[in-house]
Amino acid sequence: MKIFNAIGLMSGTSCDGIDLSYIRSNGKNYIEYLGNFEIKYDNKFKDKLRHLLTQNPSLYEIKSLENQLTSLHADCVNQFLETNKIDYKEVDFIGFHGQTILHKPNEKITWQIGNPYLLENLTKIRVVPDFRLPDVAAGGQGAPLAPIYHFYLTKDKSEPTLILNIGGIANITYFSSPDENSLQAFDFCFGNALSDDLVKKHKNLDFDKNGEIAKQGKVDFVVANEILQNQIFHLEPVKSFDRFDFVEVTQGINNLELADALATLAYIFAKALKINIEKFLPHMPRQIIICGGGRKNQAILSELKEQLPNCQIKIAEDSKLNGDFIEAEAFAFLAIRKELGLPISFKKTTGVV
Repeated sequence: MKIFNAIGLMSGTSCDGIDLSYIRSNGKNYIEYLGNFEIKYDNKFKDKLRHLLTQNPSLYEIKSLENQLTSLHADCVNQFLETNKIDYKEVDFIGFHGQTILHKPNEKITWQIGNPYLLENLTKIRVVPDFRLPDVAAGGQGAPLAPIYHFYLTKDKSEPTLILNIGGIANITYFSSPDENSLQAFDFCFGNALSDDLVKKHKNLDFDKNGEIAKQGKVDFVVANEILQNQIFHLEPVKSFDRFDFVEVTQGINNLELADALATLAYIFAKALKINIEKFLPHMPRQIIICGGGRKNQAILSELKEQLPNCQIKIAEDSKLNGDFIEAEAFAFLAIRKELGLPISFKKTTGVV
């Protein structure tokens, strides 16, 4: 099978910057890591993105910011190539996810801004875009898309394994054998988005570094258990969520002190994972490998170990993976699979038919 060199770009729901990964792969079991790079958005651009997500921007504002976002992605690619002395002709294509600004798959709506034609022009590299739209059009949720990469990323498939990705939204990938048909995945809860928004509001910080504020707080079990009764935590897979889907159902935390609110969110998160594992997976996983920015939150890790004592819980780096770049690597991998005509989503991951 042909092997390609591909760059993957990821700008997630946390809206903090762009991750870039460069890999060589056959879209299956051969994956070679060629480099990573990142750029952080400045505060002015972050504010523009938040305005786009939370206000009612005009179409002109959306398209204008789309081009700015695309230019930043091009800068990221060009800086990476220059820094590492890589000729752009060595790169077969770029997997370009863009920035999700609206995700309502049950209404067949998903919207990622990003201009692939501008990116191609600015980098001189062919761009592979539109990962979610075809899936949603075919009846899928359009998310999560990384599971097939998680599957091939994990060398040992001899025991039930769960990959937990904690970004703005949290999702899981589960498999119990080396057969792709054992693959199951879904979004199940908020990730960092709610806590990031709270910390921004109260402290003007982008996030709770390592969960330090949350670790100082106390869980309000009355508020937490009331929130956990909401149907959104108990929906059957397949399912995916927008970063704002949990705002209304978690209103009760807004009456708490910041540290207590963050501690309570960490508890709700761990409890939601336990609920979804017990309800919807065929076996309790023997190991849980955590990737994404949330893996660094010690309050979340502590709650997960409390709720799931029979699981071996470890962060990506414990398995010699780079937890900050798995999503970017995934979109390079998915671009290669698209080029080869291999599926990137499945009935038990996005529900695509």
